[in-house]
Amino acid sequence: MGAVVKHRVSISAAFGDAVALLAGTTVVRIGVTGAHRSFVRPSFGPYLIVSGVLVSLTAALRLLGVVRRANDLPARNELPAADDGHDHGHSHGRMPLVSMAFVLPALAFFLAGSATLGSYAADRTSAKGGSSNAAAVTEVLPPLAKPQNGLFYVSISDVDVRHAYGPTTDIVGRKLRLVGFASRDDYSLPGANTFTLTRFRILCCAADAIAVHVNIEMPSSAATVPATDSWVEVVGTFVDPTTPFPANGRPDRPLVRALSVKAIKRPADPFE
Repeated sequence: MGAVVKHRVSISAAFGDAVALLAGTTVVRIGVTGAHRSFVRPSFGPYLIVSGVLVSLTAALRLLGVVRRANDLPARNELPAADDGHDHGHSHGRMPLVSMAFVLPALAFFLAGSATLGSYAADRTSAKGGSSNAAAVTEVLPPLAKPQNGLFYVSISDVDVRHAYGPTTDIVGRKLRLVGFASRDDYSLPGANTFTLTRFRILCCAADAIAVHVNIEMPSSAATVPATDSWVEVVGTFVDPTTPFPANGRPDRPLVRALSVKAIKRPADPFE
């Protein structure tokens, strides 16, 4: 008489549901902790949380159904009496390679956390050219926000677009406050007391990120240049592109002469 065993539920189906549950909870964690800001617009957070919750609930319900069906199935004979005696009570289901591939990114995020784009990516995605339709660009330039404590809080994009297309009258002669990370590339100014302040601009997510830059001259030759990829706050004045630039300067990238450079933590939203 053959061995009596229970019918095994497919391992592949159960494993796929477990992967979906892991992926859903990972998305929820990304949205709740704000880590999504390293990848997408901050406004996408609620959508990620809702979608992650729905995926997690669906996967959990499916897994619960798998367990119930496995417990409710009646026992049946799987081996005939004339069988060669090999025990076929074990399952031959295999974990699908596609499902396992989804596990790796989720585990990597839980173990390593999130990281934003830096100087390496900036050197390969820099916006080194401009739009040919300058008139259309200048028409939509918003006015600068009112100063706070005598400083105009501007983005690197604000300075970059005005430098490229004009007018620059609203930033020339004013104390500007800029935030970004230190980098250096082929368009940086030469010299030991200069560096490039960089930040990424995105429309949707990190996949469409474009780096924008401002060259910075330190307050004095004795000042310490920030380490590459370190985040800093720069207070300085914009150098009108009609004035003589430093030796080997690039007039196609804006220049700010710093009055102060202060190290800061990476902002919660690293993109512009």
